[in-house]
Amino acid sequence: MKRLLAFCAAAVLALSAAGCAAQDNNGKDGTNIYYINGTGDGLSYEASGMSTVYSAELIDDIMEELQDPKLPEEGQGSSVFQNGITVSSYTYDGGTDRLYVDLSGDYGSLENTGKLLLTAGITLTFEQVDGISDVYITIQGEPLLDSNGEDLGSLNADDFVIHTGNEINIYTSASMKLYFLNEDGDELVPETRTVYYNSNVPLEQVVLEELIQGPQEPGHKAALANTLGFLSVTTQEDVCYVNFDENVVQAMSMYDCELALESIVQSIDSVCNVSKVQFSVNGDTLVEFADGTTIDHIYEAG
Repeated sequence: MKRLLAFCAAAVLALSAAGCAAQDNNGKDGTNIYYINGTGDGLSYEASGMSTVYSAELIDDIMEELQDPKLPEEGQGSSVFQNGITVSSYTYDGGTDRLYVDLSGDYGSLENTGKLLLTAGITLTFEQVDGISDVYITIQGEPLLDSNGEDLGSLNADDFVIHTGNEINIYTSASMKLYFLNEDGDELVPETRTVYYNSNVPLEQVVLEELIQGPQEPGHKAALANTLGFLSVTTQEDVCYVNFDENVVQAMSMYDCELALESIVQSIDSVCNVSKVQFSVNGDTLVEFADGTTIDHIYEAG
């Protein structure tokens, strides 16, 4: 299973658009070139005007500008390549839509935030190019390793939690055992993943968000609708209170709601060591789902 980035216990990744940066990555304003912002704690980007249609020449041009970006103002940022890190080679595999980038230099001298900004800047820049789905980065031929010493593998935008704006957010990682449906959809099965998240967000909320995003392993099915919305997730005295928005009944009309709620309870218990969950809809617990499931009681992990 592919791991999300987990360089350290806490790292910073804030993203802001500078100057005439493109509002999307669909090529309207060309490929965005990412660089380290002026305070050194996050990424900004500038629209380059270069095409997003793949060609070998385009990759050469992007790589050159990524290493020496055009900044909106002098001193208002720097290349993601720091401490003498340079690109030694790069190749594109059209069969896998993967760009391989090998770096040289003293990667170990970078602080954890510098490592994160380097890999994020490379990945987010090149993934905008049509035909490149992910980027595999190595250091002098050796793979990048996570905090557990395991190969990070190929990276794409989903591997980075990005905040758009000027605020600085602290991110950390957690290993999560989440519960989804098996292939037949009649029982819950665990799936373990490393999740990189904003440490200002309650961990119980992160668990719910991951469940809504759905499983990543083959043979697993989502227990919750990906359109499911919630108003709040709070925990007091070993009880987690999940308050769904008013559209939850409609969103879950085609799901086994009892199993869906159990997936939340078991996941929160596993990750957060909180064994009791009280569900509500707009603060109301006297709600019945389409399949007859009610939430007028506290659910407890078995």
